[in-house]
Amino acid sequence: MALTFEFGRKFVRPYRPADEHEVLALINEDRLTGQPFCTWNMLEAARVGRSAFETAGWARLAPVRTDVVVDEEDVVLGVVATAVRRPDGAGALLWLHAGEEPAVVHLLLDAVTGRLAGRTIDAFPLLNPLGFGLRGVPREHRPVTFAALRSRAFDATSSTIYLHRHLASSASSRPAGRIGPGQRTGFRNWRIHEPGSEAHLDVTISPDDTGWIAHGAPGGDRAEAAELVPAAIRLLDHHAARNVMATVPAAGLEARSMREALWDLGFTEVDRLEVLRRPASTARTSAAGAARCDAPARSAVTHG
Repeated sequence: MALTFEFGRKFVRPYRPADEHEVLALINEDRLTGQPFCTWNMLEAARVGRSAFETAGWARLAPVRTDVVVDEEDVVLGVVATAVRRPDGAGALLWLHAGEEPAVVHLLLDAVTGRLAGRTIDAFPLLNPLGFGLRGVPREHRPVTFAALRSRAFDATSSTIYLHRHLASSASSRPAGRIGPGQRTGFRNWRIHEPGSEAHLDVTISPDDTGWIAHGAPGGDRAEAAELVPAAIRLLDHHAARNVMATVPAAGLEARSMREALWDLGFTEVDRLEVLRRPASTARTSAAGAARCDAPARSAVTHG
C-alpha cells in the first residue's frame, strides 16, 4: 500500500528569547570549517545589529528584525534577520538559517520579500556577527539557500573565496616587516604592508584564537599582497593561533596571486561566499514566478 505524507502547517512569528537554543543549533549546523561555534553573545549582537567589524555599515541600519518559522508545536525550524538601510531605504537580508530545508527556506524568503516589497534588497551584505570574517552566503555549503535566492531574481554582486588551514603554533620569533596594531575591542588585529607599497593584508585573531587573513590590496595587477602572506602566517603563529581562515576576492589577477600563495602554504579552499542583490524594479515580476516554482514545496504553509 502506498504511503502518503502531509506537510504540517508552518508559521512565521517574531523571535522570542525562549527560541535561543533552537536558533543557535540552526546557526551552528551551517557553520563552515574553521568557524567558531556561535554563542549567545554573538547571537545577541546579530539581533541588535552590533558588530566588531563593519561598525559603520551596521550603524546605518534601522532596527534589525528577527523572525522565526515554527511548526504547530512551536518548534523553531528556521530564522531570518532583516533591516532597512537608513541612507537609501534599501532592504538588507542580514542572515538566514533553516537547516537547508527547502520549504522553510522558501517561506523565510517569502517573509523577507513581503516585508521589504518595493525596495532593492541586498542579501548577506555585511560581515556577520554570527561568525568570523564571513560576508555572503556559502554557495556550496548552502545550495538550497543560494538557489532559492537566485530563483527570486537575486544576482551576485561580489564573490569571495574562503580558505582554511590549521597551524601547529610554536610561538616562534616575531615576523619582520611593518606591522601596525588595530583597536577592535575583544579582537587583536594588525595591518601588514611593505614600505612604498599600497598593498596590504589585514590580520585578525578572535578571542578564541582563531586567525583571519583578509586581502586588502587595491586594484591593479601587482602581487605585493601575496608576498606578505608568509609574514601574516608568522604573525599568527607567534600569537598562538591554531585555526586560520583567509578571504580573497574571487576575481582579479592580484587576487589570483594571493590565492596561489595561500595554497602553497597549505590553505584549502572551502567555499565561495556570495553577496547578492535584487533590484526593486524586478520585485513584482519575479514574485509571481517564484510563487509558481515553489508552490509544490510549500503545501499547507501559513504566515502567522
